Amino acid sequence: MSRRKSNSKSGSFAEYDDLVMQQERVLNTYDNGTDFPSTAKRFKLKDFDKKLKIDIVNEDEDGMVLEFDLIHVEAPIANALRRVLLAEVPTMALEKIYLYQNTSVIQDEVLCHRLGLLPVKADPRLFDWPTKRVVEVNAEGVDCEEEPEGDPERNLIFAINVSCTVNKEADPAATNPKDRFYNSHVYSDAFKWVPVGDQNEKLAEKPRLVNDDILVAKLRPGQQIEARCHCVKGVGRDHAKFSPLPRPHTACFLRSRSRRRSLERRPSDS
Repeated sequence: MSRRKSNSKSGSFAEYDDLVMQQERVLNTYDNGTDFPSTAKRFKLKDFDKKLKIDIVNEDEDGMVLEFDLIHVEAPIANALRRVLLAEVPTMALEKIYLYQNTSVIQDEVLCHRLGLLPVKADPRLFDWPTKRVVEVNAEGVDCEEEPEGDPERNLIFAINVSCTVNKEADPAATNPKDRFYNSHVYSDAFKWVPVGDQNEKLAEKPRLVNDDILVAKLRPGQQIEARCHCVKGVGRDHAKFSPLPRPHTACFLRSRSRRRSLERRPSDS
């Protein structure tokens, strides 16, 4: 897998470890068959297996964070592994929203969709896969009218009940809604975990949303949001909300260890 060295005069080729970043494209991202002339070799699984090396950089005690380096792996193969992890690593996510009150300016469907994408921090290994729909339907094909109790082996429940009121002690000249009203901005810290069955004893770490400062909605005096949200276990190939990508505690990303070199303009592009 030899590669020609850079020509110091013309700069027409890249070093073996160079990742060349131009204004509109990134070059030299492959070990073989690169954008620059090189001695290409056919891919052989045995050779690849001998050179492949995995170094564990960091692993949390709870097993929710694992950082490792893939060495002697081409970017497309590493990216394929990343995509598999995003599609197959299970997480917990809000599946069913029981909206009891919503007098905000956000429509019920939009609000429920927004709540469903909020990342949940909970260990999915402690829960079973759902075996049926979260809510059964009645004879007319409509969701049942009553909220189910929830299965402690399969569900997590979060509740939110926020109302906006006037701050009578605020400065009359104040223009900031956060000064004039209480709960003018609804954040993710408004969700409270509701234990189901013996979850309070079984779960050592209290389930919660990943971040407390995610803006959910804005309210004005007289407006209210009340809902109960049921979580289930799932994978990203079924729905993007189960993808571990937006969750910092299970984030999956690709980072190149190659030396980076930025070229505004190459002689060959002139």
